[in-house]
Amino acid sequence: MSFYAQIVGWMQFDSDSKYELAKKKLQEKGVLDQNGKIINLDGFEHDESVCVDWSKIIEIPENYYCNMQRFLDALIGSSPVAELNDYFADCCPTKYLILGASSDGCSIGWRLTPEENMEVDLFEYFEEKPEDPNEDFDSYVDQLNELMEQWMTYDFEIPQTPIK
Repeated sequence: MSFYAQIVGWMQFDSDSKYELAKKKLQEKGVLDQNGKIINLDGFEHDESVCVDWSKIIEIPENYYCNMQRFLDALIGSSPVAELNDYFADCCPTKYLILGASSDGCSIGWRLTPEENMEVDLFEYFEEKPEDPNEDFDSYVDQLNELMEQWMTYDFEIPQTPIK
């Protein structure tokens, strides 16, 4: 079963070995290609994706991705699948900010940081009554897309220095 989500963020590692191992394991799972570019929903490398070797950062440009979130959850040790957590246990990032939203059978937004993992129902968070999808599906989809866009406008900066 696939899960589609809009995701943006970054992960920073405290050692070259963790950073290189994370890249290798993400390549094995089909998230990164051999050039360190993130694979988007269509299976193509995302031109704006960056692995910044000198600061040990993997940047995730805002885009729609298929199944990426389960690997990001495992990288930070919060996957419900123990085997995935174990697979990534030796290469967890030290700092990260990952923001996501999905309407793939749900209406959720999430923000992952070392301090908190937050998941919200977008209708509740923005205090909006959902349109009835049985009466006007297009209006419901438009409303949900607007809420996802609002959620994804979280303002953050990517670190510019390596962790020492």
